[in-house]
Amino acid sequence: MTPEMTNCLRRSKRCVDTRAVSQLERISQEKATAQPLFLDMRAPSLFARGFIPGSINVPSMDCLAIIGSRSECSGQSVHVIASSALKRQGERRLVERYSGIQVHGWLKPEVVREWSRTRGDLATIEELEPDRLAVRVAAWKTVVLDVREESAFAQAHIPEALHIPLDNISHSVAGLPERTSISVVCETGEKAGFAGSLLSRLGYGEVAILRGGFRAYVDARLPIARRNVAKR
Repeated sequence: MTPEMTNCLRRSKRCVDTRAVSQLERISQEKATAQPLFLDMRAPSLFARGFIPGSINVPSMDCLAIIGSRSECSGQSVHVIASSALKRQGERRLVERYSGIQVHGWLKPEVVREWSRTRGDLATIEELEPDRLAVRVAAWKTVVLDVREESAFAQAHIPEALHIPLDNISHSVAGLPERTSISVVCETGEKAGFAGSLLSRLGYGEVAILRGGFRAYVDARLPIARRNVAKR
């Protein structure tokens, strides 16, 4: 780093991760041959606050397995954003085994901040507290998509919620206007980030996830609905 750059950084009181910058430059060069796809393994709450546009949040191995079963990564250069612990060769093989995806690069979370500094605004997904979601549902201001298992949805769910299989969410929302306000609910809040990121990639700009998932909603003692089961 040149003395001029060092002085400039000191004046701005900002620290630049030069390794992250070089990684982004290399990925930009790869765009000529393959479109980059970022699989972001940070926690959903961190991901929702700011992520590289087009990224997919994959906080768990079963989310990786779903990605591997889709054509989402076809023809794209896949880069994983994860902690340094995941850079061990054994962990790399584990991720690739679960997803069936060849990973081209491994990036630290700092790359997200550098993207914002050098490439432009990050994308975000709103996080809702249970009571705020309940207000929106009562006012018919959002469509609730419940991505839990069918059995869990049948037992109890948020009123007017639609059950959408997590592994088929792209097809399930086909035809839904992109300006629709969507709130995603899972069991604990983990998989909602994954579903929300897929919806964001599809062009939905008003996506929110329920913080803490359906468990938090139940703990808040808010209204729930149960599917009626016909008696024989």
